[in-house]
Amino acid sequence: DYDDSDDAKEHEIEAFKAQRAARAQAVTLGTLPRQRRRRAEFADVQVNPVFEIVTGDLSFISLTLVLPALVPLLVPGGHLLMLVKPQFELQPGQVGKGGIV
Repeated sequence: DYDDSDDAKEHEIEAFKAQRAARAQAVTLGTLPRQRRRRAEFADVQVNPVFEIVTGDLSFISLTLVLPALVPLLVPGGHLLMLVKPQFELQPGQVGKGGIV
């Protein structure tokens, strides 16, 4: 059912603003200079926490380096859904030939 009330319209406008802000924040984070992305901090991206969920499938970097920059982007009670790749969480000597863990 579609709610045509003024309250529903106001909610749609606020949802659109939040989506637009989220896209702008994603672009801001994505355009950090490459050498700073690994150690990005919340202050670097200058955003308000608006994401209810952040997902990630990262390669060639440990989540321990990325998570501190992502957590501040979440609203209270927000969720992280990250694909864990053990070969990127271990020290080089702990990973077998060809990246096999």
